Amino acid sequence: MSIADVAADARVRIGSLRVARAFRDFVELEALPGTGVAAGEFWAGFERLIADLAPRDRALLARRRELQDSVDAWHTEHRGEDFDADAYRRHLTEIGYLAATPEPFTVDTTGTDAEITRIAGPQLLVPVVDEDFAIEGVNARWGSLYRALYDTDVIPPGDAAERRKAVIDFARGLLDVMAPLDKGSYADATGCQVVDGALRVELSDGTSGTLAPTARLAGFRGDPARPSAVLIEHHHLHVEIEFDPDGEFGRLDAAGIQDVVLESGITTIMDFEDCVAAVDVMDKIEVHRAWLRLMRGSYTARHGGGMNPDRRYTAPDGGHVSLPGRALLFARIVGPLMTTDAILDPEGAEVPEVIVDAVIATLAALHDLRGDTSRGNSRAGAVYLAVPKLHGPDEFAFVDELFGRVERLLGLPEHTVKLGLLDEERRTTVNLAACLEAVRHRVVSTNNGLLDRTGDEIRTSMTAGPVVRKAAMRTQSWQQAYERWHVDTCLAHGLQDRGLIGLGMWPTPGRMRDLFESKSGQLSLGAGMTWVPTAVAATLHAVHYHQVDIAGVQREIAAAGPRHSLDELLRPPVAEAVSDLRTELDAHCYTVLGYAVRWIERAVASSPMPALDGVVVLEDRATLRMSTQMLANWLLHDVITAQDVDDGLRRTAAVLDDRLRDEPGYRPLLPAGEASLAWQAARELIMRGATAPNGYTEPVLYRFRRTHKARTA
Repeated sequence: MSIADVAADARVRIGSLRVARAFRDFVELEALPGTGVAAGEFWAGFERLIADLAPRDRALLARRRELQDSVDAWHTEHRGEDFDADAYRRHLTEIGYLAATPEPFTVDTTGTDAEITRIAGPQLLVPVVDEDFAIEGVNARWGSLYRALYDTDVIPPGDAAERRKAVIDFARGLLDVMAPLDKGSYADATGCQVVDGALRVELSDGTSGTLAPTARLAGFRGDPARPSAVLIEHHHLHVEIEFDPDGEFGRLDAAGIQDVVLESGITTIMDFEDCVAAVDVMDKIEVHRAWLRLMRGSYTARHGGGMNPDRRYTAPDGGHVSLPGRALLFARIVGPLMTTDAILDPEGAEVPEVIVDAVIATLAALHDLRGDTSRGNSRAGAVYLAVPKLHGPDEFAFVDELFGRVERLLGLPEHTVKLGLLDEERRTTVNLAACLEAVRHRVVSTNNGLLDRTGDEIRTSMTAGPVVRKAAMRTQSWQQAYERWHVDTCLAHGLQDRGLIGLGMWPTPGRMRDLFESKSGQLSLGAGMTWVPTAVAATLHAVHYHQVDIAGVQREIAAAGPRHSLDELLRPPVAEAVSDLRTELDAHCYTVLGYAVRWIERAVASSPMPALDGVVVLEDRATLRMSTQMLANWLLHDVITAQDVDDGLRRTAAVLDDRLRDEPGYRPLLPAGEASLAWQAARELIMRGATAPNGYTEPVLYRFRRTHKARTA
């Protein structure tokens, strides 16, 4: 009997399925009550869904292996020759790797919230089971600009008084962009009033200004002659200017401005996948229970604090205004590769995790759809799920069918369950139009993932030759084209009118000045949403959505046509020569070993961590995938040796022991070395990476984490 079976108190037979008793109890005692779905009907429908779709999932995974084997064979046959783009493209077409270009179509998703169709803004990605992170993600909808400036490196160093003055000056300059006046500047503001439903900003020269036509007064609090706050809408985002002449900042400000609160994290993905370490049924129950609490509006953090209420104001005409106090929540469920021991099929095999997650996440969301919460999520009656690690249009068609079957199982209208499309695999990128077409009735957002995409790029081209270094990867044609191709394809099929076109994460949460100075570049590429790691980052990045007219940028890009070609995406990132790799070898070994030890021994799946060079970066499985694939490629092509890897692991183990020794529960890697499960896992991920399915690390991580749990139970 496995450790999971012991923890789950064995199994019960439901129809032809063997269900972990604890999972059955969670579903029947916690998730189902209040949904109107009867337990008997639920399990019978779930059983049919598994019988029909689990074989489809396995067939799609077999197709992945078949295509990769064919690509590996082609590159092996042509190794050492000049790359022939035409011949390569013909081969990919013949084997079905490249799908036929679909007939013209437009995304036509309906029944979505304003956060999807109207409001462009930052998106957070947080682990659903980490209560503090999750509450931060929920409540990131509104953030203090003054605190974001004062508490980060955006404002230059100085004493407290100097920094307060710098924040006030900096913020006043931003207000000229975010709440523009028809005359004058906030730098000269001495007061604000609401007069006849309009904002009047009094200026130091005795004149006054009102809002420019690109902004509008949306509401206020307090006495209109001396409001405690005014609410302004600009680019569909809200800016709240708060007044307190006796406050920390207000007493230093001629207009008494105490803070500027920005509508910031518009949407948040609650992650079931890369950000969590859920390897067995008991872990999976905790993931689903956390999502259920969010859908019921009852989620609270470990150190206090729950989900914010909606924000209320007086409207300019004297009526009432209510705005969401929380981000609109997505759940990112697990993709098709992994299985869960929560349910065994009639042959005793674990059921695909994507199926279980889709069913239970939607079941939990029924509580939100029925209004059984004071902290509602979707006002439009939609459920938002993102599915990662999908390869090509057939897999997107599978997810579309899966969501349809879930809707029928739970008695929901067709296309209630919306899809967040993640373009992080090569076969999805090169077939993105066909992928969009497969989910055209339910796709509501897209995003890409450069690190995962790099890992898959290396695995796809594994036998073509040694790949370039990590830094040089940025100059490769596929990476130069990747983000623009993504945006261009989405614009060509009208997603901008139905949803959010997204681009990727900011990986260094400690470098907020760099974010503030550079991340607007993704909006200039045509993105209407980008990922950020924290609520503070969301507030700072929200400024960019006021600075850039995203709709205008998207119209210009769409009119200009495609900016890159398919051949640019297909060229393998192979180097003529790679040498002097010790520093980079150690950096990758440090990433792999550092991630493995925290994931396997302490279930830390995503968190800020100093890289080998000391820069704090957000580490997750995407980083791990890229590093293991790069090392595996260099091993395969004799650029490095197994001894080089072992030496690199030993050198970096000493650094990790020094840096992580004060973390609660950390056990030193040395002198145990090879006896450590984390060490064994890291070495296997590298040494066998050349044959790992699409370069994924999950099968090895799951196995070693389960072993660790069994040993320490």
